[in-house]
Amino acid sequence: MPRRKPGYNSGHHLIHEIKPLSIIFYILDIFPGTALYSDFKKRCKITDDIWLKRIEDIIYFQSDPDLSQDMILAFGQKLRMNYHENLAGFADDIEVIDDKELYEMHADFFSRLGMTFEYGDYANIEAIKDKDRVAERLYKKSLDYYPDHRAFLGLGIIKQKMGEYIQSAKILSEAVENFPESEQLNICLGISYMNLREYNKALPYFLKFKDSKQANYYITACNEALGISKI
Repeated sequence: MPRRKPGYNSGHHLIHEIKPLSIIFYILDIFPGTALYSDFKKRCKITDDIWLKRIEDIIYFQSDPDLSQDMILAFGQKLRMNYHENLAGFADDIEVIDDKELYEMHADFFSRLGMTFEYGDYANIEAIKDKDRVAERLYKKSLDYYPDHRAFLGLGIIKQKMGEYIQSAKILSEAVENFPESEQLNICLGISYMNLREYNKALPYFLKFKDSKQANYYITACNEALGISKI
């Protein structure tokens, strides 16, 4: 079998050792003042006059005859793919300090990270599988530490998307107890009850926000389902 270049193994192992939650992949540029630049000048027998040419930078593979642009791009794509395929595991492996004074911040962190998988930067990356399940685990971890508005809402919506309306209503009922004035949570809870065809339970959550256009849409829908005429 062909041997991988050392660079791939080094990058692969480093990523799995650090387990970062974000990476930006760039092709290495070399600039004056670095060891790579000094080596480049010696190997290629050039001087600093190279900067008199119309160039913005010197890309590393241009200085190595054993490397090509296609090889470097394929190398980067392989690292990127491997990173995204393992990102969910990195998120699951996060450990935080067990200090009650930090629990609220832990909850905020995990809920924000969950939202990144559900709606944010990672939501449209195909290499990351089962993103809703990853977000669900992170929202639950958030709520293990502290009642977090974002985690309640995210978890409730995920359960709705899965068609698990009883679970969604249970989660969102607890959420509304903690955040009674939240329009988002109340409306989301009302929607769960509507999907369970429990319109009498749903309606009061919408009526709390009569001035809201969104709430009024659901108020009308509930009234129609209950046979209540608009006066």
